[in-house]
Amino acid sequence: MKIHRFITPVTLTQEVTITDKELVHQMNRVLRFEAGETIALCDGNGQEAHYSIHTIDKQQIVLEQTTIPTTCPAPTVAVTVFAAILKKENFELLVQKATEIGVAAIVPVVTERTVKQGLNMERLHKIAKEASELCGRGTIPTVSEPISFNDTIVQGNNFDDAWILHMEGAKRSTATVATRAILVGPEGGFTEEELQKASDEGWKTVSLSPLTFRGETGGIIGSYVATQ
Repeated sequence: MKIHRFITPVTLTQEVTITDKELVHQMNRVLRFEAGETIALCDGNGQEAHYSIHTIDKQQIVLEQTTIPTTCPAPTVAVTVFAAILKKENFELLVQKATEIGVAAIVPVVTERTVKQGLNMERLHKIAKEASELCGRGTIPTVSEPISFNDTIVQGNNFDDAWILHMEGAKRSTATVATRAILVGPEGGFTEEELQKASDEGWKTVSLSPLTFRGETGGIIGSYVATQ
């Protein structure tokens, strides 16, 4: 039987009262839960427990814990994806799949060849939350406001490993690290000047394949490879 998962900032005590209007509406009016049904509740910090619905109405939902809290699965490498902004559907797909893979953070980047620059941040946050609940992870990745390419590359030293993805790069590192950053290009790829700037800042130019990937494909595959 499918158990619906919800991530919300609560303490997983024996009894939990949900008053968040959006979550109460979703459970009560959209999913039409009834007393006695079981849900999985995650605190957003990696802990999860099952709860039985004790009472439910338009104002609040009272839950009773039925299992002790456990730690949700997570990759051993905390990956931050710096991704050039793509067309709406493509960037949303990247956010959704990178979240399911387990990345820690997603940062939109404006590069020289970036065509689209406006993003619906509220929708991206919703996509990340829903993908987190669906895939079983215990945290929601942060989705930051867009930053420039130059502001991105100076952050490379904040990570144990930093890759800029390019088909003519070297093979990926297999070193064991705790944190890693990957930088994914736009539809037209990085310029030679951008590749040189990133290299000068310590980013490793890494190839995932001799083939040319679309931006969202490279971001999704790169996210998976980087977490391993």
